[in-house]
Amino acid sequence: DGHGLLAGKVVLVTAAAGTGIGSTTARRALLEGADVVVSDYHGRRLNETRDELASLGLGKVHAVVCDVTSTEAVDALIMSTVEKA
Repeated sequence: DGHGLLAGKVVLVTAAAGTGIGSTTARRALLEGADVVVSDYHGRRLNETRDELASLGLGKVHAVVCDVTSTEAVDALIMSTVEKA
């Protein structure tokens, strides 16, 4: 269980689709009290990850599809995250 280290914060995690380090990082941020924005290029897997994280009932979870090789897409991802903060 968490210690509330990220309470009141919004954490952005890229490469979050699936079962790797990204989704694990997002899960830990939720356990520490944060809301999270998860992002990945693979929309279907990203939405599955969002749903799984949201089912924990620990905080808000938003998903944003993003190609991190595109400066414009990354800028939009950052702006979307800031709006949720």
